[in-house]
Amino acid sequence: MKKLLLVLITSLSLLNCTNVDSGHTGAGVSWGGKTEMNKVYPEGMYWGLNWITDDMEQYDTRQKTMKEKYEFNDKNTMLTRVEVALDYSLDASKVNFIHSKIGRENTDIKIQKTLQSAAKEVIPQYSASELNLAKREEVERKITSILRRELPEIYVTFGRVQLTDVDIPKPISDAAELAAKQDELNRVAG
Repeated sequence: MKKLLLVLITSLSLLNCTNVDSGHTGAGVSWGGKTEMNKVYPEGMYWGLNWITDDMEQYDTRQKTMKEKYEFNDKNTMLTRVEVALDYSLDASKVNFIHSKIGRENTDIKIQKTLQSAAKEVIPQYSASELNLAKREEVERKITSILRRELPEIYVTFGRVQLTDVDIPKPISDAAELAAKQDELNRVAG
């Protein structure tokens, strides 16, 4: 009888657990679909009878990098392609709010739109050559200021932002190529 009781308790214990993977944080969701707003679950294993009916929604809270490519007119109204990289992570203490208010599918979209909006506000104030040379750090600081203000509203922790690539506008690169060809022709002719 004792062995049967021990087997029954062990079996129920094993069936009544859930875990949160390494690098993730969990939001508890009741059988009725309500998110537990008073607690988040760090990585580890959790026991309890409630896990028979409740679910654990896991969110990856490790730092990630998002790279986005944009085309904006620079201050000289020349179409300029830029690549912006954002280092970020979901706020581990707020994954229950992310799950309840934003949703897993919308989180990346909101981050992308916030980054695009910040880049669109700042980058057109500069020429492509300024973005490449003298003003890159200033541009990154301005974008950083906007992101530090806006990302916490969607429960995202900001790491850093970088302009990783700025292309020279096509009319300028075409003119430089034409000038180089003319120089070569002049050198051969002269």
